[in-house]
Amino acid sequence: APGSLDADRDSAARPSTVAENPRTPPRRGAREYYVEDNELRRAGQHAEAVAVYEELRRRFPGSAAARNAIYNIGETSLQSLGRPGAALRAFDAYLASPGGAVRQEAMLGRIEALGRLGRSAEERRAIEAYLRQYPDGLAASALRRRVEEATP
Repeated sequence: APGSLDADRDSAARPSTVAENPRTPPRRGAREYYVEDNELRRAGQHAEAVAVYEELRRRFPGSAAARNAIYNIGETSLQSLGRPGAALRAFDAYLASPGGAVRQEAMLGRIEALGRLGRSAEERRAIEAYLRQYPDGLAASALRRRVEEATP
């Protein structure tokens, strides 16, 4: 019946038309997505958390919340789901536009994903790019040592 919880559940399973009609307000804001995601991650439901981030990204395209969701998809895919390929795609998407609150962390995630995928030459280039951009960054010393140890 319209207005029932089952009707809401059924409509949530269908693709949203919010993106097609910008005048239609979203049923919930980005904050509610983050609250739900945090609950899922605390419960160990990481794949479900990624799905929530994907929905947030689709519902609020181009927003800072969507961009942060892309980073979180990468981080969760890499650290909790063991999916370095999915993580790399997310980090690359995050890094494709300038700036960003967690750009340095996304670059580090990209390095780790490349390493886990066994893509050594790309990993080294990613390390060099990180060191150029963040010479005093979070992991600069450790990354410099890795490069030095790997150099014949």
